[in-house]
Amino acid sequence: MRRFFLPGVLLALLLIMVLLVASAVGREPAAAGTGGSVRVEQVDTTAYPEVTLYVAVRAATGELTTALDQADFRLHEDGVPVELVGFASADRVTSLLVLDRSWSMQKFEDGRMEGAREAAHAFVEYMRSSDQTAILAFHDELELLVDFTSDTDLLKTNVEHLQAGVDRGTALYDAIVAGVEQLHGVEGRRLLVVLSDGEDCREENDCPTWAGSQHSIEEAIEVAQVANQPVTVIGLGERNPSAGIDEDTLQRISAETGGSYFYAPDGAELAQLYRQLAGEVQQEYRLSYVSPRPFYDGTRRDIQVQAGTAQTQAGYTERHLINVVASPWVGLVLLTPLVVLLLLPRIWHGRGRNAETGDAGDAGDAGDAGDAGDAALLLGGQAYDVAHGCSTCGAELRAGAKFCAQCGAAQSLTEPRRAFCDMCGRALREGATHCTHCGEPVAEQRRVL
Repeated sequence: MRRFFLPGVLLALLLIMVLLVASAVGREPAAAGTGGSVRVEQVDTTAYPEVTLYVAVRAATGELTTALDQADFRLHEDGVPVELVGFASADRVTSLLVLDRSWSMQKFEDGRMEGAREAAHAFVEYMRSSDQTAILAFHDELELLVDFTSDTDLLKTNVEHLQAGVDRGTALYDAIVAGVEQLHGVEGRRLLVVLSDGEDCREENDCPTWAGSQHSIEEAIEVAQVANQPVTVIGLGERNPSAGIDEDTLQRISAETGGSYFYAPDGAELAQLYRQLAGEVQQEYRLSYVSPRPFYDGTRRDIQVQAGTAQTQAGYTERHLINVVASPWVGLVLLTPLVVLLLLPRIWHGRGRNAETGDAGDAGDAGDAGDAGDAALLLGGQAYDVAHGCSTCGAELRAGAKFCAQCGAAQSLTEPRRAFCDMCGRALREGATHCTHCGEPVAEQRRVL
């Protein structure tokens, strides 16, 4: 019996190893195979520095994979590995359906308007109780038919009454801006789906420019990028110039905002396409992590996501800094206090100098009135009293005379009464070399000895 014991143990160990390997292979994510893919559908930074990614993983066959767990994902931000703090399948989805109802949706006999209604109806049918949807219709004007709600009956009723506007234009870019703003601030998975069969009347085409958007395509794309809002665009119509569809523009919008572009030749295929969108968004993974660089610095962060052997990249820009809107009124409001602060010292100093000059003038007038019988000489800003008669011969002297005109004797000046600074007008102390108020040097001839 003993000679069979060791081979039996070895065989058992070998079987255990085979089972472990088979188990590991069984847990290999579908994306790990050749041809699998992973895509970041949305980056949510509303709870920054916590960042949430909504990720779709597909097998080599193109089917979505929903059997992965947290250990199957690897995340890096700016090359730094990050640990997942949250992992789940996509929970509540907040969707906004933006539907074109311009005149071209009705005038072509291919059922576009009817197909759009059926497609929106099919999307609503796929909603879960936790999901919310709103509907925004547009031609050359925008109208929010239904705000975000889980009431599918209300949504269906409004969809059924959707009609194209007769001889109305297409304000596609304005509709995108309005859609992004409508979803702004909503936490969780946000889905913006835009359906259009033509180009914006803002561009050069058969419709008048007044029937187009106020915003340009660049502005619409920038608004979506700033909000981290991907735009899923569906082009409806034949691929020829007469049909009016501008696929290059529609593809540019989806590509530059991180969304997807789909094409439907007629209304009959729209319903299936909307069902596909509604179903796929519910099969995404929600991955959350804390940024290793949790600074409010307005810089871009690059994200690398790996599921098995499939990899992809995404990114976001930290936009929690205070952003000042480029408005002249905002600039005026911010600039006014600065101008007042700059001018206030000058105004205050000028008033002080005027008051001091007035005091000095009053003092001079009073001195003249009080010493009317005496002659006064102002030398270097100082007033001197002089005698009216020569100190030698007694002859009468001119006011301020330094020598006697009769005998030529030099005349002495009396003690100075008061001196003032030439710079600020303040009174000077006797013997001062500098003004104690403004620091201005006193000329030699102005000093009181």
